[in-house]
Amino acid sequence: TQLNLKKLLEIQDNFEIRCFMCREMLTNENKTIEHIYPKWLQKYCNLRDQTMILPNGSTMPYRKYVVPCCKECNGHFMSEFENQISKAAQKGYAEFKNLDEEIIAWWIYKIYYAKLIKQLTLKEDIKSPESHMMASTEDLKKYDAIFYYMSQLLKGVKFKDPKPYEIYIYKTTPTPVFDYIDDISTHVIYMKIYDILIIFAADSFNLFNIQYEKEISKLNSLEIVHPLQGIELFLKIVYYKNHYKFDTEHSYFFDSTKPYIKSNLINIEQIREFNCKELYDLLKKYFQFYGIKEPFPEYTEGQMFTLIQ
Repeated sequence: TQLNLKKLLEIQDNFEIRCFMCREMLTNENKTIEHIYPKWLQKYCNLRDQTMILPNGSTMPYRKYVVPCCKECNGHFMSEFENQISKAAQKGYAEFKNLDEEIIAWWIYKIYYAKLIKQLTLKEDIKSPESHMMASTEDLKKYDAIFYYMSQLLKGVKFKDPKPYEIYIYKTTPTPVFDYIDDISTHVIYMKIYDILIIFAADSFNLFNIQYEKEISKLNSLEIVHPLQGIELFLKIVYYKNHYKFDTEHSYFFDSTKPYIKSNLINIEQIREFNCKELYDLLKKYFQFYGIKEPFPEYTEGQMFTLIQ
């Protein structure tokens, strides 16, 4: 694109006919589509003819879950990273773990941001002609930082610590084959592909690594992490992140080979008090949804059950 990132962020309209990655206006000559869950993943995990439940309660086949994209991004820039992800993921955890972390980060940002773009074209109530869309362009502005990080990673820019994301990758059981959860209020993602389990906080700056140091240390020591242990870490990060707000600032610099971005948290503010009962109820709800039948311990003030420790 001929536009710099500042100019790109000023584009806030016509997303249904713009490339979701570079925001270029699409024409008959340059338009194509990007599968939000890529075709190789659909084939590898047998998802193509399966349906997903969307946030508005409707269903859609994985193969039709797409966003507009230009041929340049889809066939050139993005495909280089996508091919590395595809080859490594299909070889399993050991190969995937050895990938460049920032390529994995870009790939997860891409899926997450594409899902946000898709919501601009989906109605809240599919049965009502007057229904608003699930998201508006005003809503999308809240995710400009996500677009910024994704765009910089695709360019090959590196981030200095603290990076604008936290990523935890573990070896897990091969079933279920695929699972994905995200929380769009906190930008936290859980993904499972056969024996690869990923928890990703897309806007975190090492804040949650400190809060959940004991849980993360324990998971790092395990040869196999159970999916429910990964979901517990995902939920705890979601819960913790809901209690803070902060701004960020970024500065660019170069070494002898690459551009880097240095990020800092500013104006950190705790906006809610912690409540162990809230976290207890959140964990219990999800664990029951995922099939735990055994009775849970009764809630005791100041204590928390866990599947990790």
